[in-house]
Amino acid sequence: MAAYYRKTLTIFWQSFKLGSALSGGWFLFYPNSLDEAMPTWLPIRFVPFFKVATAFLAPAIILFFGLRMINWLLIRTIASEEIAKRREEIMVKLVDSLVSKDSIPYRKNDLLDKHAWKSLKPFWRLK
Repeated sequence: MAAYYRKTLTIFWQSFKLGSALSGGWFLFYPNSLDEAMPTWLPIRFVPFFKVATAFLAPAIILFFGLRMINWLLIRTIASEEIAKRREEIMVKLVDSLVSKDSIPYRKNDLLDKHAWKSLKPFWRLK
C-alpha cells in the first residue's frame, strides 16, 4: 500500500468522511455551540444555510486542503522514482507527438502525472 493518494477524488472522499465524523462528534457533545457563534448581521432566512455550511462543509473543505498539502509533500518525498519513470514515459510521448503531430491525453485525475507534467513544463504547452 502506498503512503500517498494517487487520485484527487480519493482525497476528497476521505476528507468528506473525516469532516462529517468530526462535525458529528462535535455537535453530539456541544449541540448549542453553533447558536452562540451566529453572526448578528446575518438575516434570519440565511441561518439554516449558515448552520449547514459551518457544521458540515467547513470541516470537510479544511481537511481536503490539509490532506492535499500533506499528500503533495508525501509524493515529493516518497514517489521520486515513480515520478522519474513517468517523466521518461511523458518525454517519449512528447517526442512521438512531435513527429506525428498528435496530441497527448492528459490524465488530470492522476496526481503522479500532474507532478511529472509540472516538472516537464518547459517542454510542453497546454492546448
